[in-house]
Amino acid sequence: MLGPRNQFIRVIEYNRTQLDCPFFGSPIPTLRWFKNGQGSNLDGGNYRVHENGTLEISTVRKEDQGKYTCVATNILGNAENTVRLEVKEPTRIVKGPEDQIARRGSTVRLDCRVRWDNTLRLTVTWMKDDTQLYISSRMKKEDDGLTIFGVAEKDQGAYTCVAKTELDQDFAKAYLTILETSSSPTSHLTTILRDKPDPPMDLELTDLAERSVRLTWIPGDDNNSPITGFIVQFEEDRYQPGTWHNLASVPGNVNSALLRLSPYVNYQFRVLAINDLGSSMPSPTSERYQTNGAPPEVNPSDVRGAGTRKDNMEITWTPLNSTQAYGPNLRYNVKWRQRQSGEAWNNVTVWNNRHVVWNTPVYTPYEIRVQAENEYGRAPDPNTVIGYSGEDCKY
Repeated sequence: MLGPRNQFIRVIEYNRTQLDCPFFGSPIPTLRWFKNGQGSNLDGGNYRVHENGTLEISTVRKEDQGKYTCVATNILGNAENTVRLEVKEPTRIVKGPEDQIARRGSTVRLDCRVRWDNTLRLTVTWMKDDTQLYISSRMKKEDDGLTIFGVAEKDQGAYTCVAKTELDQDFAKAYLTILETSSSPTSHLTTILRDKPDPPMDLELTDLAERSVRLTWIPGDDNNSPITGFIVQFEEDRYQPGTWHNLASVPGNVNSALLRLSPYVNYQFRVLAINDLGSSMPSPTSERYQTNGAPPEVNPSDVRGAGTRKDNMEITWTPLNSTQAYGPNLRYNVKWRQRQSGEAWNNVTVWNNRHVVWNTPVYTPYEIRVQAENEYGRAPDPNTVIGYSGEDCKY
């Protein structure tokens, strides 16, 4: 066995993971995987054993938690190694902030209620207009939300709650609109009842294209307060079914929007109307619109290569998120070779965000490339980064 002994790995439920078991022998050994030291060989169904000994679990569930043993056997004997797998509950924002319209000087509450695996350390941060929010004396950050006292025009913008553990993260966004306070007449000859608008209706999709669609609707009654804008939201049923996200906003005198779409998403839409008193209930949903898949447009970021032992180099990267996948079976083509060696590239395809290269010379520079790929093709050629194998440290 070539890899580290008795590994311990934590993964998020419903993700794909790989348990490594690099081996070597002569004659070439037969390798088998077992769970909890018993049962039949693991291969098939949710499990797949690669030629290099790696056990891939395509969709990890709670019942997959346990101790996995790989056993390499030839006529001269056998060797084994173990990997302990812990499966953690995904981090989810169960009640996120909602779009609000508030008058200057009022108090605003933005919710961010999170469910997570309490064996992991959770941090919750707030962003405003995609920049980390400075929590001033007018603000109170709590475990389940953010309160802003005496809101002013400068508080208007998009607020994002980011819930993050060491293994995963979730986020939710809402837009806060600040209105000027208006003086009221001292007397009224007639009382006019004003209210939030009724929801839009009769949503229709036209101008269907690969990356766009036009959504048209009929406004509801403004209830004696003019409609100042509409917010278009979308939901998709592949990555976060049942969760609605803001997609576009248009002025109140417009009743359609040309929506820019991403590949490989099964969209449905709804519209909310806004006036000075707040937002309407959501409209009935549109019919669904499925966009075709496409090759990824970006490659993973933060590609690194570093030794964890003197004879290896671990290649890691930040994987693409669900809106960047653009198609099924997202995977990564990993290439490496010694720097300025002129030798052919080594390569391997993996489905997670790491690969360990073994039997490397001590502290040697390597050229590394990681390219995203799905069933529709590959992302553009990736940049080359330089990593180093492990050092022979003597203390």
